[in-house]
Amino acid sequence: MKLKNSESWQVFLDFPEELQFASYIAQWEDFTLGEGGDAKSPAEIEWRGWWERLISHLPAKQEAMRQGIDPRTVTEFDPPAFNSLEAISGLQTICRKHWLAFHQHWGTIGGQKMPNVEKLLEQLRRVPINQIVKECVKEAGKTRSNPFNLRVDFVHWPARYLHRASDQHVILGAQFVEPEHTDELTTILKTTICPLV
Repeated sequence: MKLKNSESWQVFLDFPEELQFASYIAQWEDFTLGEGGDAKSPAEIEWRGWWERLISHLPAKQEAMRQGIDPRTVTEFDPPAFNSLEAISGLQTICRKHWLAFHQHWGTIGGQKMPNVEKLLEQLRRVPINQIVKECVKEAGKTRSNPFNLRVDFVHWPARYLHRASDQHVILGAQFVEPEHTDELTTILKTTICPLV
């Protein structure tokens, strides 16, 4: 989902399938992102590295798709075989084991993808991104915004996740699309957008 403005800024919001899948694995395998301490197994160490690489590849994937290039060429997410993980055979085995169940859980009719996207659309009605940009421009003493491309990705787990991958890429937990977290999401977007304008 993309919000654009004539001043040449855009905000791209998504629930990337690769992050949903990686988080699904973490829940089933009882992995953590590191804030819970040391990894409990070599598989968890592999998974943590893969999680970080998936996040770092998201902007390149978006650009590849914009140019009509197969996004699997720029990311380590190529289900159902996960051949790109051949050198990490433990993680590859785990991905193959969980793919079908995840796909049914997330991507099929009646799966979790559409309800999450609908919640995001509802939340965007409550979070006026155009207004946030205007406020940031005014606070900066400008008349118009600099061009920028902000990517905001949401992940189902962990629900309270907040990770700033770069100045123009933020990953948030799915709780931020819930109505009771509207003010928090607005604050996060404003503190991210203001330095960009």
